Amino acid sequence: MNQPKFNLKTPNEPESLIYLIFRYESRRLKISTGLTVPVKFWNNNKMRVKNNNQFPKHELYNQILEKYSDAAKESYLELLKDEQKATNSKLKERVNSKVNGSPKNTDDKTKTLHSFLDTFLEMKRGDSTIKDITTRNYEKVIRLIKKYEKSKFFLLSDIDKDFHINFRQFLFNTKFQKGDKTKRHYQPNYIARLMKSYRGIMQYAFSEGLIKDQSFSSKELTVSAKETDTVYLNENELESIYTLDLSDNPKLDRARDLFLIGCHTGLRFSDVAQLNMNQVIESNGKFLIKVPTKKTGETVIIPLKSVVLEIIGKYDGFPKNLSNQKLNEYIKEVCKLAEINDKCLDRKYVRGKTIKEYKEKWEMVSSHTARRSFATNAYLNGISPIKIKKITGHKKESTFLKYIRISELENALDLADNDFFD
Repeated sequence: MNQPKFNLKTPNEPESLIYLIFRYESRRLKISTGLTVPVKFWNNNKMRVKNNNQFPKHELYNQILEKYSDAAKESYLELLKDEQKATNSKLKERVNSKVNGSPKNTDDKTKTLHSFLDTFLEMKRGDSTIKDITTRNYEKVIRLIKKYEKSKFFLLSDIDKDFHINFRQFLFNTKFQKGDKTKRHYQPNYIARLMKSYRGIMQYAFSEGLIKDQSFSSKELTVSAKETDTVYLNENELESIYTLDLSDNPKLDRARDLFLIGCHTGLRFSDVAQLNMNQVIESNGKFLIKVPTKKTGETVIIPLKSVVLEIIGKYDGFPKNLSNQKLNEYIKEVCKLAEINDKCLDRKYVRGKTIKEYKEKWEMVSSHTARRSFATNAYLNGISPIKIKKITGHKKESTFLKYIRISELENALDLADNDFFD
């Protein structure tokens, strides 16, 4: 049997929570001890608090850690003796009972959905193998589950098919507030992403024996994707943005330059925001940039166009970062000043109904338009999708093709040059 271990949750910070780690039958139990220790007083080799007079609680802490260690081993052996299948939920309940004493009421909030969600999120935040974006998605859907709960504090035993279906409908009915104070409904594609995280949470609860059925995976909970009306900026529009005189408005000037870097590199805004000169390399007389991408962790190498090199020269480096919210706000102003005002269809889906609206193109521009513009313009200039995907990082052809936003007119003019139409 593996010996229990203790790890620090945040070893690179001044203080850290101590976690019990116990491996059994190819599984891993992780329990917060509730103890916070200054990292400088932690002995990583012994996995105990150092015997140091500057931290008088060291003896007490180590006694509690011993209790957790003994409780983990005893709980596992008890389950084997009773011929019960060991699970994280069973072990956690026994360990906490041995260390802290049995709860007075087994139907208290330790059995609630609310409590489970807090425990689940704490576990995910402490798991270094999980990508930050995955954790953020869990955080979003958990906030919405709690909003759906209101003050009811559902028991885990209340979670059934009706609960799942009602939560799904809640997402379609809920409104959120944008920065302009306008309340809007979540769109189907966003709800589909939320439901994917929701199913992940429920799958964990089911695997731990906390809920009894798998109705969360029912087809009735599937949210169908809808075609989105997104825009890209063609090379003429990008040129009109680049030549715009914004010398009297520094915030718009910087937003424009950050946006153009995205348009000419294909990088996500989260990567553009972290660019530095150490990433710029020269090879065979060409300037390139080598970027470890934040979302996927993959490194991409991108040739730098003259526009990007001119922006770097302007700032003697890369422009200082803006928040995504501010960039979205400012770049709309920039595009409006550049008179990018073609009428574009913008469909919204509200409670199963399609609402069609025409907007001026500048109104539909956001930070992500930059990446879409890069992919589309590269494609229109004859660069193969395989090479473009090496930069954008798309794995699936279907996902990549959604970034290619060619209008019917552009498609017709392109086809007109083909010998077939002579």
